[in-house]
Order: sequence, then structure tokens, then C-alpha cells
Amino acid sequence: MCNYVPVGDLIQSHPDQCPKYQSCNANICPLDTECLHRVHLPGETVCYFLLEAQKVNAKHHFQGCMELKIYWATCVLAEPLKCIYAPLKKQLGRAGRTPSRMRVKEDG
Repeated sequence: MCNYVPVGDLIQSHPDQCPKYQSCNANICPLDTECLHRVHLPGETVCYFLLEAQKVNAKHHFQGCMELKIYWATCVLAEPLKCIYAPLKKQLGRAGRTPSRMRVKEDG
């Protein structure tokens, strides 16, 4: 028997809560409980946070409550998304080999 947990039970946020929601054109959103049922074609825009979550030491760059929720959503969904969408797998792989575009806020 499989221990399947619906994505909606794991992801408690919604796309409109993302700080980039108003300007985002990505079809696959880690905050969308239906993201595993969407379509991703080669060359389509990829979620900024999904790309950033692939970087080395990515968690260090995600700051604030909402960004951390997005980070955890990407952690849960990255591997299933890579299995479903081959073009996305390639894009996320490339993203993991490039530096982060996020800026870490300095204390003080």
C-alpha cells in the first residue's frame, strides 16, 4: 500500500500569496495544488522561486514567512515535477548550476 498524501494537504498556501504573483507567467506554480496536472512545454517560463530553490544553499536565500513557505513547497514538489515534465527537469538542472539571483538581507 502506498502512503500517498494529496498535494493540497502538504501545500497550505495559494499562488496569489506569492510575492511575484502579479508579474509571474509560469504555468507551474509550487503553491498551486493542481500543479501536477498542469502542462509545461519547452521554453515556457519557470517559477522564479522554483528555479532559485535548485541552487546550492538555497534555503539561506529564502527569507520571511512567505518565502520559506514557497521554499518548502518547492522541496516537496521538485522531484515529482521533474518526473512529470522533462523540459522542466532540464531547466531546473541548469538553474542548479548557476548562482542565485536572490539577495540575502544583512542583519543590522
